[in-house]
Amino acid sequence: MVEIKPYAPSMFKDVLDMHLSQNTPVSEVGLPQIGFIAHLGEQPGAAGFLRTIEGGYVMIDNLVSNAALPPGDRHVCMTEVINTLIQTAKDLKFKGILCHTKDEGVLKRAAALGFAIVPQTVIALPL
Repeated sequence: MVEIKPYAPSMFKDVLDMHLSQNTPVSEVGLPQIGFIAHLGEQPGAAGFLRTIEGGYVMIDNLVSNAALPPGDRHVCMTEVINTLIQTAKDLKFKGILCHTKDEGVLKRAAALGFAIVPQTVIALPL
C-alpha cells in the first residue's frame, strides 16, 4: 500500500537518495515548500513538488522515482504523487500547472492526465 506524506525537511535524504538513484543530484536549498513523498512501507517510491511561478500557475518540480523499485511499484508511487500534486494545486486555487520534460514516458503520462503539449521551447542561460 502506498502512503503519501507531505514533504518535511527531515525527508530530504529520501529525496536525495531517489535523485541519486536516477543520477540526478538535487540541492535541499532549491526544493519548493509544497511537496509530497509516496512510500511503499519504509521504502520511498516517488516524490514531487509544486513550485509557484508567475500568473497564478505552479510548476511540477523535482519529480523523481526510486530506481531501486520495480517499474510497477514506481508507476503506482508516481501516479499517487502526481494525483496529489494536481489536487493540491486545485485546492490552493492555482490557475494551472506547467511542466517541462523530454522524457517520452512522462509525456505519455501527462497526455493521459489531460495535459496539453504547447509549442514552446524552454531556453536556459548557464551561469
